[in-house]
Amino acid sequence: MKFEGQYLTFNEYQALGGTLNDDNAFDLLEYEVRKKINLRTQNRLVNLTEIPFDVKMCVNRLIDKVNIWIKNEKKHDDNKASESVGSYSVSFITGSQIVETLNAHNVEVEDIMLEYLYGVKVNNVHVLYLGAN
Repeated sequence: MKFEGQYLTFNEYQALGGTLNDDNAFDLLEYEVRKKINLRTQNRLVNLTEIPFDVKMCVNRLIDKVNIWIKNEKKHDDNKASESVGSYSVSFITGSQIVETLNAHNVEVEDIMLEYLYGVKVNNVHVLYLGAN
């Protein structure tokens, strides 16, 4: 499958010290991250011929962050929060803990986007601007 319009290529990602070794996994994560950035920037970066370096750095950081979350999520696929052996005990992740985790992830994504995209302009408009055009 071919992914078009990437903000960061696999080669650029690796040159920046990215931790993924599989270009297919990279392509999927880059796509997910790009969608989040497009939502936050109201598609101001779509179809740019040259992607600003700060955007590339943002994508790089978000890919590694999302990859860590995915690895941690796989550890809890059975929804077990903890398990003991002596006097066998199991506790499960609650719905509120899942919501709390998702909210924390969303805050982290927003913080990373603010860190890297604040001040970036396209066509003389700040990419994070959310006011009327």
